[in-house]
Amino acid sequence: HEGRDCRCMEGKWGYVDRLHREVVPYMYDHASDFNDGRACVGLGERGNRKYGYIDRDGNVVIPLIYDKPAEFIDGIAYVTKDGKHGTIDKDGNEILPCIYEVPWNGFYHEQRRICFVENGKQGMKDYDGSIIIPAIYHEIHGRKDPYLTVRIGEKDNYKEGLITHNGKTVIEANHSRIGWCSDRKHFFCCADGCCEMYVVEDCAAMP
Repeated sequence: HEGRDCRCMEGKWGYVDRLHREVVPYMYDHASDFNDGRACVGLGERGNRKYGYIDRDGNVVIPLIYDKPAEFIDGIAYVTKDGKHGTIDKDGNEILPCIYEVPWNGFYHEQRRICFVENGKQGMKDYDGSIIIPAIYHEIHGRKDPYLTVRIGEKDNYKEGLITHNGKTVIEANHSRIGWCSDRKHFFCCADGCCEMYVVEDCAAMP
């Protein structure tokens, strides 16, 4: 909580310090915990609420102009404005403007990649707009895994496979399920009622 707790009084949210002294007045319709020195706050009725960010002293450091609440993680927040998505830093500077149609968790800031949507399919492009992986997959996820998990098919009828972060196929998308072990060095692929374990190093050595 970074020394601040959000509290509600008569339907409005504010913040108190560790001694329960009010440090931010009870004036907001939404308030989140502090993270990276910023807390997301909102004003307005549900469905028409705007969100921005305050510092630990209650100063508005990023104006309330965004459509959805979002926390800062490692100095980056993934924000939404007018139905489009982008990223900002802790001072409100745009890293990526809110012009992208991006699925949930679709910004890969560490790799400077964006999972984009085109004609209902997902692909990957870099921050300069160059397409790295064409939009041919139903879903792409697993940004912190050694390989990306991809789904081909429809929402309730798909197969999973693995590709590299540059789009090279590692495991064909013909498995009912692919899962990662906690060490992220092993994964398993299931198909036709059977599961097989793989080692990442062995796959990396494949031509």
